[in-house]
Amino acid sequence: MDEQLLCIGCGIKLQSEDESKEGYVNPNALSRSFILCKRCYQLKHYGKFIQSNQLKNTIDLLHKSASKDDLVILICDVALVYTPLIKVLKELNTFNNVIMVCNRYDLYKEYIKKEKALAFINREVKKSRINIKDIFIVDDNIEEIFDYIDNNSINSNAYLIGLENAGKTTFVNNILKDIAKEDKNFLTNSKYPGTTVDLIKIQLDDNHYLIDSPGVHSKGNLLNYVERDFIKNLYGDNKIKPIIFQLNPYQSLLISNIIKFDYLGQERNSIVFYGSSMLDIIRCKYEKSKTTFNNRMNDLKLKSSNVKSINDLTKHTIKVDDEEKVDIVIEGLGFFSVKKGKYDIYTFNGVNIFTRKSMI
Repeated sequence: MDEQLLCIGCGIKLQSEDESKEGYVNPNALSRSFILCKRCYQLKHYGKFIQSNQLKNTIDLLHKSASKDDLVILICDVALVYTPLIKVLKELNTFNNVIMVCNRYDLYKEYIKKEKALAFINREVKKSRINIKDIFIVDDNIEEIFDYIDNNSINSNAYLIGLENAGKTTFVNNILKDIAKEDKNFLTNSKYPGTTVDLIKIQLDDNHYLIDSPGVHSKGNLLNYVERDFIKNLYGDNKIKPIIFQLNPYQSLLISNIIKFDYLGQERNSIVFYGSSMLDIIRCKYEKSKTTFNNRMNDLKLKSSNVKSINDLTKHTIKVDDEEKVDIVIEGLGFFSVKKGKYDIYTFNGVNIFTRKSMI
């Protein structure tokens, strides 16, 4: 088999000798113009996800494949532009042409105007100290963004890079659909981290390619601590639902069986949670919160089997001294818009929790 024959869905090298190994494709499919490996075929047609053992380091791939003058497109979730993991991406400063494309604005556009979202993104980008030439928010403007990419990658390639689940592959598929009018042979995308395993080249013209890459892994992403069925159901309707809670001092919020959020302030406080509408959230008294957390486990429709009791979660303490609104961000889940006070958050050990000035 040609060594350069790769799966159009995930980028893995194809082989037809051993069905038990990754990259397998039926020999009868080798004559097709676009070929999916068995793993991608099952994910695309049956929703069956199998974790690959061949994930590669995205930053290493970029340094080995891209030149300093190639266009590098940093794909971000609009609500998660900056995380402590951005330190990994500081290596992008070795490239001369880096732009940012922010996905999932459609989930928040009902609550924040585009101009304010762009101001928020610019503020967060300054923290990263990455040299970004231009910033785009995806909002029915795929053609405009593609024209920019096309005009700024003449005689060079355009590489997409971003954290896992930032929407890189969805962005490429939207380009294929809206610009190339391609309606069948989309790259394989899913809600699960690790779907793309190697570089995937899409020829733009005779001179250059648009190249998708595996997501940069984040150990702090909550999605890495729950099972696949939980992820599938968590984003089943692809909606963000802000929920407002008026909390008295020493009240708690229980979010499915993955978060216990305690408000330990001195005054009544208005707290807004922005997250999946599929989550089951209740309010209870702080002194009864651990018992309530454990007692409601059997009744939850959406829960992680990795949590048997509150003792499986670790406490993170956040103190907010600023009088202005602040977001407490839980990477992979959502964020709480809060005011001055002390907050204890119980979730998986290792999940990335941080504060920022309010997005909305």
